[in-house]
Amino acid sequence: KCFGFFSDLSSPRLYSHSVKKSDPKQPMIILSDEQVWGILKKNFRAVIDINRKALASLSTDTSCENGNDDASACVPSRIMIPYNKGSNAASGDCTLFKPAMYTAKQTGNEDDCDNAVGDDTYSVTMGMKVASVRDGNAKLGKPSVPCTIMMLDPASGDVSAVLGATSLTAVRTAAGSAAATELMCLSRLAPPSAGTCSSNTDKGGAVENVTHPPLEMVCFGAGMQIEMHIAAIRACQWPSSDQKLELSKLTIVNRNQARALALKAKLSSDGSNDAKSISEINILSTGESEIDDAVSTADIIVTGTNAPTPLFQGKMAKKGVHINGVGSYQSDHQEIDNDIVGRCYVCFDTVEAMTVGDLKHLQPSARVRLFGDIIAEGDGITSLDHFQSIDSTFFKSVGTAIQDILTAEYVVQEARKQGVGTEIKL
Repeated sequence: KCFGFFSDLSSPRLYSHSVKKSDPKQPMIILSDEQVWGILKKNFRAVIDINRKALASLSTDTSCENGNDDASACVPSRIMIPYNKGSNAASGDCTLFKPAMYTAKQTGNEDDCDNAVGDDTYSVTMGMKVASVRDGNAKLGKPSVPCTIMMLDPASGDVSAVLGATSLTAVRTAAGSAAATELMCLSRLAPPSAGTCSSNTDKGGAVENVTHPPLEMVCFGAGMQIEMHIAAIRACQWPSSDQKLELSKLTIVNRNQARALALKAKLSSDGSNDAKSISEINILSTGESEIDDAVSTADIIVTGTNAPTPLFQGKMAKKGVHINGVGSYQSDHQEIDNDIVGRCYVCFDTVEAMTVGDLKHLQPSARVRLFGDIIAEGDGITSLDHFQSIDSTFFKSVGTAIQDILTAEYVVQEARKQGVGTEIKL
């Protein structure tokens, strides 16, 4: 997105209108990763909605180069600096710089705007994430991919916030998958089967007394990414309903049994995760024959590993399954085999995802589409003419900085409301 980034900075379309005023006296705020997580875990529903908005801004109808004045995302190509000179440096160690800007039309009084011109007011969110890959960090008890986000005041250019963003990165990825689960999976499974709807009374857009059956989910991996996916997917809501998705069975597949058992214990003891909604939690090692059985009955499958080869036999997955693939990000890594990908209606978060091993053999088509375009159509894949012929669905994401900065904006707003963080003046 926004390949001509520096020329776009002077684009009259983005800057000929008024920009919503910021408070020039507001000091910069610093938030630790722990403080950021403390805010995010309180409201996964809000984070899902924010990331749905972020991914929608990447739609071909709302991208900055297509001239849409209501909302646009400007996401330049990331900058990578390899790190291979340190005594503990690994071959793949590097640091990535990922800037982004989100612009949306607002309604309001011109008195609230800087340099008001005309009738339009724009809200601009601007920031950059710095993510480093350091394989040796595990030995130091540190995350192998530490992340930090710097937010900017768009009007002055001053740094307005610095956030520890390792947890935020995992949460925003999971929130994107949750948004895809709602639009690609739950929209297919609703309305409920006969006999589960005792009343179709519409109240405020939600249908009362509708009971949707619990689903089964299989997760490959047991790290932070999978933990966040479990939490985010349980915050999913069925269409036209206040009911959250419930899990009758969760299977965690991981080569490190101790890590998987630790996650199970955490899910069972952490009341904030509402573990009581999961009737059964099973742990399997990779390579076990029971994996086929678990996959064959799963409604949702999540993969969050760095596996170079497919994690399960796609032919074992049942018709109607939805897959969220978030682990692979290189052309020689593939979590999902070609068999199941070939059966699926596929959505990807960014064009970069099409170069990853899971999708590199595909080309965008009627059944391989940008997820932002699905969001723009409003009702998920049920709005498609060939909806009934869809076998299964696959959402592939590699992440985008527009998710980072919009999630960070939400965290900063909540932190200021709650009095969390350290404020300083540079």
